Amino acid sequence: MSLSMLQAASVALGAVPGWECEEIHSALVELASSLGVKNATLMWPVRISVTGKAVSPGGAIEICWILGREETLRRISAGIEKLGG
Repeated sequence: MSLSMLQAASVALGAVPGWECEEIHSALVELASSLGVKNATLMWPVRISVTGKAVSPGGAIEICWILGREETLRRISAGIEKLGG
């Protein structure tokens, strides 16, 4: 399931028009809803992918914002590769 969540998140985040926390949040929450999963089911693999850690001081949205679009998408892509995608 983590692989499919990261693949979907990569597409959704790549389409975010700006890169503010509100836009990232909306994209991920709308994605979780469209996939029929709880927010945490989507956010957990995103957070782990972008931080490389199971526990982090911030949530997925804030960390994505801090890293910026390019680095966030690069790290999610690396997570997808590690999961065999």
